Amino acid sequence: MKALFYNFSKKKFLFKEIAIPKIKPDELLVKVKASALCGTDLHIMNGPLTPKVYNKKEIILGHSFTGVIVEVGNNVKNFKKEDRIFASTFIWCGVCQKCKEGKPNLCDHRFVLGMEKAGSHAEYISIPQRIAFHLPKRIDFINGSLITDILALDIHAIEKVNIRSSDRILILGTGPVGLILGILLKLRGLKSVFIIEPIKYRQSLAKKLFRANIISKENIKKLKNRFDIIFETSGDIKILNYSQKLLKRGGSIIMIGVQSKKFNLNALKLISRELSLFGVFVFRTQDIKNSLKLLSRKKNILKKVITHKLPFKNGKKAYELLKKKNVGRIILF
Repeated sequence: MKALFYNFSKKKFLFKEIAIPKIKPDELLVKVKASALCGTDLHIMNGPLTPKVYNKKEIILGHSFTGVIVEVGNNVKNFKKEDRIFASTFIWCGVCQKCKEGKPNLCDHRFVLGMEKAGSHAEYISIPQRIAFHLPKRIDFINGSLITDILALDIHAIEKVNIRSSDRILILGTGPVGLILGILLKLRGLKSVFIIEPIKYRQSLAKKLFRANIISKENIKKLKNRFDIIFETSGDIKILNYSQKLLKRGGSIIMIGVQSKKFNLNALKLISRELSLFGVFVFRTQDIKNSLKLLSRKKNILKKVITHKLPFKNGKKAYELLKKKNVGRIILF
């Protein structure tokens, strides 16, 4: 099979022929139909997540995908050949207490595809059956590849707090995660959704998709004590540090973006102003169910943030586009 590798020493992508993975009794062999790029990939290639990669020489990236099952292990019960599936971005153990509670994102033994295990930027991938979900026929492979990595993640983030229609919301960063977040908030009837996003291209997408109110970095200091809830999706530690001052008393910060540097938390203000801080990692089982429910009514919601679709062999070009950030979500197929 063909697979797209990232070589760490050469710092470039290689499209190579390798053997098709062999599956274990509880695994599925999946022919990949769509595999999405993600900003997290950049942290894996050359950033805080690099030390976690499964092979220090070269890896297959990709953790958000859809496909068709071509082979099932002897112990597989809920899937069969030719089933259409989407899958989790990470693998959980399935036996610990958090997994049993429907919170696989809190599994102590979890590991991520495309980082700690070979990812989905390939013709085929082997995965445990427990991380696969049936993809309804009404959802195409391209849109389905973003269910776990974006939609379920954002639904999980929103469920962290009790949001009222009158709340003033600030989204820090409008990459694909921030864009879908804004769309979801508008669907909930939120009228005051603001963003801080330095890239003009993403500003225009946010305006188009959910009529975002844009705040320039220069005006941040004028906005102290203005917002009820802040969603951080950018990974910009400077903005995150300052965001505590932007919250009203009793406000909340929900952290979604990958952060590698220390967060300067003012403990006294956190206590005296009763601020709340939440971390968000991927999804719970219920978030997948809620995502599929939403897509039964709004099947094109994910399509709105997909701006580029390229064949696997053009992976180098795809990642060059991702680095420039003048894109929404990029899909390899």
